Amino acid sequence: MIPISHPCVRLAVASLCMSAAFGAAQASTVQVYGILDVGVRHAPNLSVSEDAITKVDDGMRSRIGLRGTEEVAPGVKAFFRLEHSLRMDTGAQRESVFWDDKAWVGLDSKALGQVMLGRLRSPTDEYTNGTRFEAFMGHTLGASTGRAALGTDAWNNGVYYISPSWEGLMAGVGFSAGEGAVASSRGAHVEYTRGPLDVALAWQRDGESLHDTKSTLTIAGTYQWPALLMLATYARSDDVGLTDSGQRTSWSLGARVPLGSGQVRVSGRITRDDQLQAAGDRSKDVEWRHLGLGYHHPLSKRTSVNATMAYDQRKTFDAAGATLTRRSGPGFELGLRVAF
Repeated sequence: MIPISHPCVRLAVASLCMSAAFGAAQASTVQVYGILDVGVRHAPNLSVSEDAITKVDDGMRSRIGLRGTEEVAPGVKAFFRLEHSLRMDTGAQRESVFWDDKAWVGLDSKALGQVMLGRLRSPTDEYTNGTRFEAFMGHTLGASTGRAALGTDAWNNGVYYISPSWEGLMAGVGFSAGEGAVASSRGAHVEYTRGPLDVALAWQRDGESLHDTKSTLTIAGTYQWPALLMLATYARSDDVGLTDSGQRTSWSLGARVPLGSGQVRVSGRITRDDQLQAAGDRSKDVEWRHLGLGYHHPLSKRTSVNATMAYDQRKTFDAAGATLTRRSGPGFELGLRVAF
């Protein structure tokens, strides 16, 4: 028997209680949603060796969440969102915080814009290098090596404002209050959408400690042709590494092409760490090159099969910048995804 204290039981009880409470009010909605994705992967861990390992693993980051809205005045809605991520191969909680991915409330006005408070996604993660701008939605073996340089992906104690859209142009600005030994963070984004073009820019300054910060700039865009969606991202983090003298840069270019009932997806990425040990010292630096190719095949409105193959190359360096190790190898993944 599953104990009442189990997180899944608590989540189900909470969703039922909130559904009942919100259902009593007019013009309000509450939804339980999620993505469950798991498959078989055969790929090397190039940070260790070129030997391939076969395992059952998450493809897309699996999560379950609650979201809801309620009209509180003409043209004004209150909203909330809670999201918990888990590991489908073991059922374990992914992070130490239960609502690790999202936990916020807010108000949305058609005339004035939107404000959110709580645990938020950071500007560079949410508005530029998230799922909309990467061919594999930033997940699976096809995407592989991260997507936002070294910028913090989630902010605690956050407040974020997003403007209404002006002829396809909107902007946002946010702040994360420091707490304990962590300094405050701040950031902003701007996005322009018109016809087939969607382009966004974001910047943030993350407080890692009371005396240590890092900045990240990201640019991303998509362009939709009749039978081809092109996607591109660029990210750069500065003031990183042991002496704040390093940087990480990442470029990606991808495409989604309809084929049959599904999509062919392809993505290429180059990520470089530079002088993370100290200025003029490359002994902690790494360079990744990644190419992913896959097919997304819907079985129904909610369920899909995702087949992916990838080829990766990883280089490390000595202090002077000469190549120390060079490893490469292919990988394969076949996964089943259910979205609800």
